Amino acid sequence: MRGKRGWIRILEATIAVLIVSATMMAVYSHQPFRGTDIGEFSYSLQKQILEDIAMNSSLRLAVMRVKDDVPGDSDYDRLNKFVGDRIPSAYGYLIKICDLGNLTDYCKMDYREYVATRQYDIYVEEIMISAELGAGGEDVSYMPRKVRMFFWEGGFPEYYCRDECLSEENFLICSDDSRSVLNKSCGNFDDDDCLEWNFNVNTVDACDANEVCRDGKCVDDGSGWFSLVCEDRSARVVMFDKCTKKDPEVLCANYNGYNDLGKCGAYHWFRQIKDKYECWNYARKNIECSANPSCPDGMELVERKECSTPASKVGKVSLGFSNVRYDWSAPYHYYYHDRTFVESGGVGVTLTSGKLCSQVSGCKSYTINYKIKANSQLVLNNQNFYTEADSETFTLIYNGIDDNGKSVSVPGVVVVNRADWISP
Repeated sequence: MRGKRGWIRILEATIAVLIVSATMMAVYSHQPFRGTDIGEFSYSLQKQILEDIAMNSSLRLAVMRVKDDVPGDSDYDRLNKFVGDRIPSAYGYLIKICDLGNLTDYCKMDYREYVATRQYDIYVEEIMISAELGAGGEDVSYMPRKVRMFFWEGGFPEYYCRDECLSEENFLICSDDSRSVLNKSCGNFDDDDCLEWNFNVNTVDACDANEVCRDGKCVDDGSGWFSLVCEDRSARVVMFDKCTKKDPEVLCANYNGYNDLGKCGAYHWFRQIKDKYECWNYARKNIECSANPSCPDGMELVERKECSTPASKVGKVSLGFSNVRYDWSAPYHYYYHDRTFVESGGVGVTLTSGKLCSQVSGCKSYTINYKIKANSQLVLNNQNFYTEADSETFTLIYNGIDDNGKSVSVPGVVVVNRADWISP
């Protein structure tokens, strides 16, 4: 019995040691950098993050596109998130993007950032990004920039907030539905001391029925429709066989096609042939009429023409009266006629309601279903107006919708007089 009790005590001691060890490991696992010099750790982490930015094409492009290195700038937000995802929660960081050629951009903390972190030891590393072509050859001009990273143990205090915009900024933008012009302004619109964007609830301008908002202005809704001719200039190849003294542009000046063969005119007796040259055209793509089109990646714009498509047009219908005939059937004067609807806007129209008004009888509304095809006409024969008065003015108003969902109104006026048909 004594030996069995001894094994139990040994097992209990072993379990106790394991529990203590596990507890210590759990505690220290939340302090992964204890025992490591904070300076060495910050240097290693910052360098790795900055190198990752420098090696990533899309992140380099984001650096080039940053306009304001504050929250709210989409490219800055992307860079900020990339860095934040790699920083342990117990540490704080701040990134600044600045132009190397700007003598007034010192790439340092502003006053509020300095005050919020002055109790910490701040570690700073930076890297220079020179240029990035972007995906698909989207050219970005050479514009060397510096990405500077501030790092410290502790993070920002709870009361700290960052400006989302620069002081006193404001400009016109479009509403989400592109129907109104709004004023986007920067100011202190909440309870903290930081600046944020505010959208003025009162619209600066409400666009008309046939207008949309683009770049903070109301413009005609068809003004953004174009057809394009695009070329891939890199696809042009000129190959020569001993035509080194000839200018390629001269040789291929009259070329019009996918490729062209020609001769230089030099004769080599030992080869018994004339030197030849070969021209290749640029790869070309025609983009049909569409809203705000752009050339595919890697292709250059050669030609752009304004155009319109059924989606940008509005149905336009006129109403005419012809072949008017008079008839008397007591107590009414009847005026029989033909009505002709002509569509000239290039969009089919469906008229769904009508209203007939006269000076004597007032107005009467009724439901119809008249379909006028694009650039065509609809004729209604043997229609009539009638009135007890010797003279009358009839006003017709038809309403409907075109094939693009836009409202269409068609007015028509007829003035009749019994004396025009009855001899004195």
